[in-house]
Amino acid sequence: MFRITLLAVLALVAAAGPCFPQTQPQAPPASGDVWPTTPGAPQPPSLNDRKAKAEEKGRELETKLKDDEELARRYVRPGMGVAEVQELLGEPRGAAASVQAGRYLCLGYGRVWVVFEDGQASCLRSRLEYVARYDSNCHCAGNAMNMVPFAKP
Repeated sequence: MFRITLLAVLALVAAAGPCFPQTQPQAPPASGDVWPTTPGAPQPPSLNDRKAKAEEKGRELETKLKDDEELARRYVRPGMGVAEVQELLGEPRGAAASVQAGRYLCLGYGRVWVVFEDGQASCLRSRLEYVARYDSNCHCAGNAMNMVPFAKP
């Protein structure tokens, strides 16, 4: 009995059609921007304005990375402490540490990593590379192509 009633109700609903009027979706603006707006609200920046701003920020970041890299290559010396390097170069953009006994600490400046062994700068690297015997990517071993020589005083 319940099944028959349910089928009858479903048949009536299907015959009646949709309960709410169907609206056609509006086409997005011609510029390719899709931005929800409220009437009277200021217009959002155009796609070209956002691209130009992103490109400007990218150029600023690229300049900063090059500056940080140059400072690290030019002024960091073997044996410098973590505090000395941070005073010289500021806060690093990234950091890593070795898993084994916390012996190594790597601080990233631009495209150069300063690797500290037991709290003293021991090498510079262009990128970190995982080595199984250290169970880490923060160390002074591995591919010599990733090593950056210290500048001569």
